[in-house]
Amino acid sequence: MVILALLALACEKEENSPDWVVIPDCEAGSVVIGETWTGAQLLGSDDQTVFDWSQEPNYAGPGMAAVDLDGDGWLDIAIANPLGPSHVLMGSAEGFSKGSLVVPQSFAIGAGDLNGDGLPELLLSRWDGAAELVGVANASGDYTWSEVPDTIHDQGVGWSLADMDGDGDLDAYNARHRGIPDMATIMSGQEEGVQSKLFRNEGGTLVLDETALSRKQGMGMTFLGQWLDANEDGHLDLYQVRDFGPFVTPNLLLLGDGKGGFSGSDGSANIAIYSMGVAVGDVDGNGSPDLYITNIGSPVLLSNQADRYVEATAAQGAYLPPSAERQSSWGVDLVDLDLDGFPEAAVLFGGVQFWDEPATISDSEGTFWKEGAAQPDALLWNKDGKLVEVPGLGDTAVGRGLVRGDWDRDGDPDLMTASWTPDLDIQIASYETLGGCGHGATLQVPVGTRITTLRGTQWLAPANSFSSSAHELYFSVDISEEVEVQLPGHEAQTYFMKAGDILRIP
Repeated sequence: MVILALLALACEKEENSPDWVVIPDCEAGSVVIGETWTGAQLLGSDDQTVFDWSQEPNYAGPGMAAVDLDGDGWLDIAIANPLGPSHVLMGSAEGFSKGSLVVPQSFAIGAGDLNGDGLPELLLSRWDGAAELVGVANASGDYTWSEVPDTIHDQGVGWSLADMDGDGDLDAYNARHRGIPDMATIMSGQEEGVQSKLFRNEGGTLVLDETALSRKQGMGMTFLGQWLDANEDGHLDLYQVRDFGPFVTPNLLLLGDGKGGFSGSDGSANIAIYSMGVAVGDVDGNGSPDLYITNIGSPVLLSNQADRYVEATAAQGAYLPPSAERQSSWGVDLVDLDLDGFPEAAVLFGGVQFWDEPATISDSEGTFWKEGAAQPDALLWNKDGKLVEVPGLGDTAVGRGLVRGDWDRDGDPDLMTASWTPDLDIQIASYETLGGCGHGATLQVPVGTRITTLRGTQWLAPANSFSSSAHELYFSVDISEEVEVQLPGHEAQTYFMKAGDILRIP
């Protein structure tokens, strides 16, 4: 860290920034929409569709996983389509094209190399009464699909993979919810929730660990589990994002011991709202991981201050006033689009009950709204720790899934969204980032890794609503710079990187 301090002394600092952060002069960044695809364009054969969504619609999905499926260095997009099986989008220097691999009908998807062979496995969440699926890749690019045990009841809505016990392989958290919640039971306080599940990796096979989460820790109407080092002790913690918080169970931060055990936190992050997603990033530039949580009503920003979370939504410009035109938020990311060291915030909005008449719903403040189905998404640009909404994500489709990745391999992160259309098809839309600070470099690292550069701190927390972003972090380098990398459970190491580098660790 000596080089960081010395370089920082030579640069002008912003008042709110730590001493080691270099604030660059930046070209203004922006996000522009690129290609779009409908589910109909990507749909697999009709005889592969086994669930009639129209007879039992719910709000889950669609989702995506950004992952290099064929090992060619370009990110691909595997799609979880509730309407039927979907062809993947294969990335290349020419852009995306429809691939031959078909992902079975599903609501949510996660990705990671479970068996250590260098090829990613795909994990799918499906409807109540159908077990989750795991797809194992082979060298020819095909996938063999099998059921994940103990997942047939209630509905899975997301997978989050990380090495929770420090044994060198990926374990998995499966967030679970009701397929069709009974509102009368919920509002009366009689809904106890659904038990989410933790699976340990035993030789590439996921085995349910029934003791990892107690009933009190695992029960809720859970949309997502995000792995992060919230208290910065080097061990992975688990933040569970829960719907119907005021009536069932609130969000819950569990602190990990690095060996697969968990204990409670101080409770400052355990807020009771209608949570659907959470992003991790250093919004204010103090070097600690903040949480931006989607909601019915404005998303909520929790600022990490000396290992305690403080509500800072309005203070840091993250408040998005709820209205009938913008009420329910889902996928969210804190991602440094312009590579200046401060993350921007991207938030997807969409009606809860979009397939029928607009629903009258209560937000987390107890106000009732008759919400619209299509609600404009939001992009908030970060200027030295303060967020300001700007144009760029004006899509009014019914937003759900959101992922980041560098689609064109120019060194800065791009975005992709998965939404419902008014005619009840799904839509996948890519967004390209333009402008920003200098030249980018990329680190491919395990989930939960923290990196520190001249311009700030990032963490790899790829889980998103029904989705999983690329296991990559993007940052700017001028010529050749030190990057401090701390893998979960390890001491920090220093690497020298230059613009255009793509480095995989370990």
